Amino acid sequence: MYTFKSQKETMIRLFVNESLKKGELLLSPQHIHYLYHVMRLKPGDEVEVFNGKDGGWKAACSKKDKILEVMECIVDQPQSPKPLHLYISLFKRLDWALEKSTELGITHIHPVVAQRSSIQRINLERLRRIVQEASEQSKRYTVPEIMPLLSLKKAVLAHGAGWVAHKDPWNTPYNLDKDCSFESLWIGPEGGWSPCELQLFQNQKNLYPLCLSSLCLRTETAVIAGLVVIQSNFEIKQNIIIKQEQN
Repeated sequence: MYTFKSQKETMIRLFVNESLKKGELLLSPQHIHYLYHVMRLKPGDEVEVFNGKDGGWKAACSKKDKILEVMECIVDQPQSPKPLHLYISLFKRLDWALEKSTELGITHIHPVVAQRSSIQRINLERLRRIVQEASEQSKRYTVPEIMPLLSLKKAVLAHGAGWVAHKDPWNTPYNLDKDCSFESLWIGPEGGWSPCELQLFQNQKNLYPLCLSSLCLRTETAVIAGLVVIQSNFEIKQNIIIKQEQN
């Protein structure tokens, strides 16, 4: 749960799972604690609620502690964002990486276990709360979907396309301008990809190396750098297409 400032007011944003329309909205225990005990809101105080599909709605705290009075839609649901998948090996600062990737527009997060992953398990509900709060803070109206945990091999064999962050290229021919339709980024663990994993990637015709630096980047740094490169390239290409159509 986060607040944002507009020209007229500061409004708390809440992600909810329920459908949104005028009327009463039942709050979860977590939302009740946050609104009334942390933020100390009072009846009549306004918040914005969203659910990822119905836009943003203005709601007011009710005299009933468990209820919000949903009043009106203030932001139409934006057009669905371009799919952008992050395949990320488990590591100690995974929370931070998911928060920042949410701010950068990721739509699907695929946790994977690599040979050198320092963590083998995740708390899926906790990770979902992290991306929900990051969506609230960043003024998104969608929340990234976190997929079930897979081994790297299973993930590659099932979804083997995209860009693999690695400082050394291999011989798979590609053109970043031509092949930017592969909106997937694969990020390795803190110890890097193993030789067997690199060979697995090279055996896939639609998995390409993405060299972000001649230096060895930390996992969380590679997440940010890789997403910025892919998105920037896509936006440049889209602008070129728009200009060509206008001419």
